[in-house]
Amino acid sequence: MLRQTGIAEDDFEVDQFYEPVGCPMCRHTGFAGRTGIFEILRVTESIRDLIQRRVTTGTLKTAAVTAGMKTPRQDGWKKVKAGITSLSKVLRVSHADEFVGSGKQANEKK
Repeated sequence: MLRQTGIAEDDFEVDQFYEPVGCPMCRHTGFAGRTGIFEILRVTESIRDLIQRRVTTGTLKTAAVTAGMKTPRQDGWKKVKAGITSLSKVLRVSHADEFVGSGKQANEKK
């Protein structure tokens, strides 16, 4: 599972991973309530210029991540480390091509 995230070993900093167990109160899902994982794109002048030039979404995403945008997978990893959600849940609801850890793509080697 960790290989699927693209997270480098030096980014782990986790003592324990939690997985949902379930009970009657959570209808055996292992989760109570909902917690979102987010991607927020701050539209700077350079991002606005790329949008107006109608660049590919990949180019736009690369520029946004370089400018500091966090992807849903990165936000999800933060919540896994905090014990709020599980790694399997984050992998299920986020895309494999998202940038993680040190800002490289999941399939890119250091």
